[in-house]
Amino acid sequence: MNSPFDNPALPPPEAPKELTGHTVMDALLPAPALPLLLLLLVVLPVGLLAAYSLLVPLAESVTSLFFKGTDALYATLPWFYYVKLAAFLLLGFFGVFQLLVRVQAYYYTIWAKRFPRPHPLHVDYQPDGQSSLMALLGWTVYRSVSLLGPPVLLGLLTAGLGVLEVYLLNMFSGLPFLSLPIQFIVAIFLFMLMCLFTGFACVNSLWAYFTTIFGDIVAVTEPELPSKTIYERCGRIAFASPLVYLYYPAHFLFVTGVLILLYLFLSTYTIKDLLTLQINIPLVLGLEVLVLGVFLILNFMKFYTYHSALANFYQKLPLEVKDRQGY
Repeated sequence: MNSPFDNPALPPPEAPKELTGHTVMDALLPAPALPLLLLLLVVLPVGLLAAYSLLVPLAESVTSLFFKGTDALYATLPWFYYVKLAAFLLLGFFGVFQLLVRVQAYYYTIWAKRFPRPHPLHVDYQPDGQSSLMALLGWTVYRSVSLLGPPVLLGLLTAGLGVLEVYLLNMFSGLPFLSLPIQFIVAIFLFMLMCLFTGFACVNSLWAYFTTIFGDIVAVTEPELPSKTIYERCGRIAFASPLVYLYYPAHFLFVTGVLILLYLFLSTYTIKDLLTLQINIPLVLGLEVLVLGVFLILNFMKFYTYHSALANFYQKLPLEVKDRQGY
């Protein structure tokens, strides 16, 4: 059943169900989640170091393409490198990404069953195991494409114009500046314009990143909703709760801290160090546990903030809307 948030056919009002009593350990570390969390602690460092060892050479080869000619990429990387890269991407999806999504869906399902209905105008949370997991996967892909698609596309077009501009500059380098052909002047203007559009797309994607941050919760708790509807709902409730002004900075600080730790980890160790156990296992494991613990706490905070935002959104609906529906 679609949510009345998006469907005018509202169900009759019901009294909120009672919130089941639970401890912090029940909410953050339930026994069925332990195998998933332990597996995640093992595969994360392997996946990160393997990705770094494979993607860095590819990035360097693509960069050299602009300086050494069009054959540099194929001369640097042998054919079997792409076989290894394809195998890693496939295994990485099932070993790391799918595991992270499964852990997230599992916890949102647990919390959804413990929270009451946010408002009589809204349906109960309806997590549904495999359906919720597939909805979360679909939402993650949809959101990633929506956020990264415009800046990446505009960035590629801008880079192409930059290469064209360098080509034209080299072609007409012997001419005085005032005698440059119209093609070069037009290329400069288009390049500057594309840089402006790319910067605007990056800012817009950063804004959309925060305003769609509750979409994973919607996907798990109401798996029948399409991703486009989830995206629109997130925009309506992005600032409906005052708790977002606490959660958004906390989320930003967490992501910044994780990026710093990733940089230090990837610049210190290689995949060979991990396979030969030449790493500081207690330190790495301790940092993993710390990051995972903060991640779970922030996700619980996000769920509570979403729950509060829904309640505030319905509470602030115009009276004529509520009266028309019999509330």
